Order: sequence, then C-alpha cells, then structure tokens
Amino acid sequence: MYTDPIYREEGHFETGPNLPLEQYRAALRRMVKYCHDVIFIDPADHFLLAQRAPGRTAAGTWYIGGQVSAFTAYNTSLTQMILRETGLTIDEGRFRYLAQNRYWFNDAQGHVAQDSLCDVFTIKLTEQEIAHIALDPEEYVPGSLRSYGTGEVAAIPEPLPRQVFMGLWDRYTALKKAR
Repeated sequence: MYTDPIYREEGHFETGPNLPLEQYRAALRRMVKYCHDVIFIDPADHFLLAQRAPGRTAAGTWYIGGQVSAFTAYNTSLTQMILRETGLTIDEGRFRYLAQNRYWFNDAQGHVAQDSLCDVFTIKLTEQEIAHIALDPEEYVPGSLRSYGTGEVAAIPEPLPRQVFMGLWDRYTALKKAR
C-alpha cells in the first residue's frame, strides 16, 4: 500500500495511509479557500451590494463572490461565477483589481469554519446590465441589490461588512484619483 505524509492536528507530519476520497474532500473544505469577489460599480460611481441569503456564509450585506474553481483559469472562474450568481456575461478585460482581503468565518459553535483569501475586483456596469441582473436565490436575497454611496456604506448595520466596505471604498476612491 502506498503511503504519503498527511497532516495531523498536533502540527507535524507523519507517514500514514492516503485518506479515503470523502475524508480528503472534507479536509480540503477546511483548508484556506482562495476566492474572488466583485464589487459592481453603477453609473453614479456607487457600489452595488446585495444581501447574502440567510444561512449562507457572510449572510447580510455583501458583494458578489465565490471560490476559485480548482484547475480553472482565474479569469474563467471569475466570469463563470458572475454568470452563475447574476446571469451576466462579462468580458474578463473589464475587471479592475482593487485589493486582497482575508476572512475567517465562524460556524455556529464559534470555531473558524472557513478561512478565505480573496482578491477583490471592480467592474463598472451600464444601466442596461444592472437591469438584467438576476441574483441566484440560493446565494442572495432576490431583489436585494442596491446602490451604496459613501454615506450608505458607512451606515451598513453589520460590523464586518461595514468595516470591509469602508476600507474598499477608500481604496477605490484613491485609485480613481490616481488614474
């Protein structure tokens, strides 16, 4: 039987048997996830944010985002995620890199359930594109997409999204001035 180093909770490597496929998949779900998030920008230069569905990771005010699909080119994964979650087909050349964030999401018992490293992009949408957004009801509260200017961002009730979006708003406005 082939053996391979596997990670043990004690924090060191030991040699042991390969994990069965389902255990391996479960272990992968607990590892750091690499994701991409997109902030849509409306013609008034405001953020378009949606409400994540109750029971989903990061429920509440959030942007469109998801995990990078394994073995898929980054831009392809990003465009596929946007199509799946909003129904929009976006040319990958329109994305603008904004920042990188790291998030730790807790489970119901307060333990870290997900550790995500996320690249955040912006994309300026036309009114016509905005009118055609159809949020995935499994991921977002239908009809919850709305425009947030700086005052609305500062008034987001959930502390984590408010802090994240204020930082991203500052970064976005600084980059606009630099262009």
